[in-house]
Amino acid sequence: SMTLNGNWYDYTLETTSCNLIFTNINGSSQTKNLSREAGEWWYYKNEWYQSNPEDTEAPVITSEFIPSGSITGTMIVAISASDNSRLSKAELFANDVLVAAESLEGTNCNVNINFDSEYLKNGTYTIYVVVYDAGGNSVKSSSAVIDVANANSAPVAVITGNAKPVAG
Repeated sequence: SMTLNGNWYDYTLETTSCNLIFTNINGSSQTKNLSREAGEWWYYKNEWYQSNPEDTEAPVITSEFIPSGSITGTMIVAISASDNSRLSKAELFANDVLVAAESLEGTNCNVNINFDSEYLKNGTYTIYVVVYDAGGNSVKSSSAVIDVANANSAPVAVITGNAKPVAG
């Protein structure tokens, strides 16, 4: 039988896949076949979710190290976060553009995002991290300003004007 866990009933099936049908208490109605593969699933208002659909609580960043100043080569951004449900990912942004991401698991995580600054052309960038939980809630870290100054930066091509067909 299912156990009440907060506002939800839960039950663990020791299998890789199963066919499910939910029946109401008096047996007068039942759902269609609700087949699922292994994993954590939430059934709410006749739909399946991979996380609690009622989760509105954002994760919390418990510590952070966002480098600043002059950067060459690989930089390391360190984030520790926690969540009431389950963390899913941390994304690194430079001038509001996503440049790196790491998957997260569990309710408490420490992650180092290693990013090679040579993927950015030399210049000044504001960087920060956004941490997400499985429900899509997010929290933004502090921001820092970096000056990318790689000696042998790869060339950057800037092409302007109208595109023309290539003769074949």
